[in-house]
Amino acid sequence: EVGHGRSSAETAYDSGFNRVLAYVDGTDAVDQVVNSAIGIATPDAVCHLLRVLPLASLYATGRVGLSAGPDLRDEAWLQLFKARKKLEKHGLAAKSRLIFEGQTAGPAIIDQARAMQAQLIVVAARRHLLPWWLRDGVAEYVVRHANVPVLIVPEGNLIPQRKIDHVDIHFN
Repeated sequence: EVGHGRSSAETAYDSGFNRVLAYVDGTDAVDQVVNSAIGIATPDAVCHLLRVLPLASLYATGRVGLSAGPDLRDEAWLQLFKARKKLEKHGLAAKSRLIFEGQTAGPAIIDQARAMQAQLIVVAARRHLLPWWLRDGVAEYVVRHANVPVLIVPEGNLIPQRKIDHVDIHFN
């Protein structure tokens, strides 16, 4: 391996992205988002990790006389910490930010990307049964409002993983 976890072929492609904003959304897609940021960032990049907690979710954690669930802020910080350590393990500088000021994820991502002058935003997209024009997800909001490229990482494996013993290439 060459560089920070890249093969020589990947290192040969210099993306030029040295300010990357990766949205850590609290789902299983976090590893895929972080791996994508590692794969596309330059060796001297600074990756900004962002997690947004809706303000309403903080009030629902034991403050209304119900049994207290897990502290969402602690879980969010732990997830940010793990993602940061993974980036640092691959030689990338990382900064973490947790927002719980009442702003929803989409606008918070756009605001943070502009504030840090991000060159790329990495977000996960969930599978949907509805067509894109009927959805109102975070990834769709970011794509519509970002002024920089957005890398959308599909949540989960869209293609079943199986061993490939050959590849057919067809030319016309």
